[in-house]
Amino acid sequence: MAIDPQDIEWLLQRDGAEPGIWLMTVEGPEVGTPFRIARNTQNIISRGVTFESGWFDLEDESDSSDMPQPRLTVSNVEREIGIIVEESQLTIHFEMVRPSDPDRVVMAWRMMNLRRATVDPLSVTGTISAASFENEPYAPLRISPSDFPGLYR
Repeated sequence: MAIDPQDIEWLLQRDGAEPGIWLMTVEGPEVGTPFRIARNTQNIISRGVTFESGWFDLEDESDSSDMPQPRLTVSNVEREIGIIVEESQLTIHFEMVRPSDPDRVVMAWRMMNLRRATVDPLSVTGTISAASFENEPYAPLRISPSDFPGLYR
């Protein structure tokens, strides 16, 4: 998803009049209706879907050149998310919207996986990462001198 130049300028403002709102959608095989949380004090309606106000935090825990795996902490006050985390593989989508135009997504990270989750009575904490396709099988490919002459010099 390309970011519009005006949105880049808005994102870089330190003391802007309009802070961005993070939206999080939690999906999984046993979830049924996805959990939708807005990091805001009020519910947000974005693209016809209601994101309930709530708290979550993303914290980057590495300064290395490895694939980043930020730590996600979500409030577990109602305990629903904690129960589902223990029973299911979850996919999480993050989106940022402007309060003045919540139907337009400014920035998005989709299809993130929740890994190494721990659940306590107040919060759920785990690392998130994009799917890794390094070890996945790929369609068979026959390598021959006529198709790949550079390999046979």
